[in-house]
Amino acid sequence: MKLKQLKKILEGLTPDQLNQDLLYNSKTHSVSGVVTGLRKAKANLYVYYDDDPSPLYTKSQLKEQGLDTDEIEECSIEIPKGNFYLSF
Repeated sequence: MKLKQLKKILEGLTPDQLNQDLLYNSKTHSVSGVVTGLRKAKANLYVYYDDDPSPLYTKSQLKEQGLDTDEIEECSIEIPKGNFYLSF
């Protein structure tokens, strides 16, 4: 979903609807709950572990954990710097 699509949906909601919590549901992971925030990535956020879901790390955090530059380059950038993401 593009942010402009979300904006269009939000603009069509009533004030009462806008006061409701935003919920999420993941059929893939069998989890649901309340969205706690919309954040903008201040740096590239990397996936380091094969866990699903996996915590996200900045390059600095991965270096603090002892990874060298080559190991970090093998990690996937999950959320590029400047992109928005939901937090749960």
